[in-house]
Parts: sequence; C-alpha cells; structure tokens
Amino acid sequence: MASSSVLPPGLSHHVVDQARITDWPPGLTRKEALLLEVLRKHSGQCLSRDYLLRTVWGYREGVKTRTVDVHIQRLRRKLGPDGLRRIQTIFRGGYAWFGSGGSRDIPDFFAPAAVA
Repeated sequence: MASSSVLPPGLSHHVVDQARITDWPPGLTRKEALLLEVLRKHSGQCLSRDYLLRTVWGYREGVKTRTVDVHIQRLRRKLGPDGLRRIQTIFRGGYAWFGSGGSRDIPDFFAPAAVA
C-alpha cells in the first residue's frame, strides 16, 4: 500500500472508512456519504480517481475500476439538479466539489455541531 505521505496532511489511508458519520442525507449509502464528505472537505480542489479510490475505498494505487464514476453518477442523481452543478468532472483530472459545504439546498451534514 502507498505511504500515507501521498495523501494531503491530516488524512491517512482508511481514515474516511473509520470515520463515524451518523447523519447524512437520506437515501445515501455509506460509501456515497463518505465520497460526498471527502469531496466537500476539499471543496474547489480536483481529486483524482486514484486519490478517491485510496481514501474512500482503501484501494492501492493503480487499480483500474469504474467504481468512482458509478458512485459519482449515483451521488449526482440523488442530490438532484444541484448535484450536477456542484460535483464537476475535471477532464483527465478527476472530480471536484464547488460551492460551500453549508448551502441551503444541501445541508452541511458533516460540519461539527454548534456549541452553545
């Protein structure tokens, strides 16, 4: 497995899989919710398929699969018209989330709870 130094600071392999996500948009599978969390955490950044496969699925580098594309397609469909606008395909690069994580139409399910 590739070293964790390949990943951005603060993320290590399988860290997303180990995250305890208790609240996500209704109708999303766990992997879809994890994928959405990673995209939103890196808003505006192009994330390669390899990076998403390593981070969300724990795959090794160089794995050839269409699972990211299929999950992105399902995620866009489930998020509705806004999903098409926010999750952009970057030609020969990967995928990127555009927009704030806390928009009115897509609640920020992954933000820390407000402290009173």
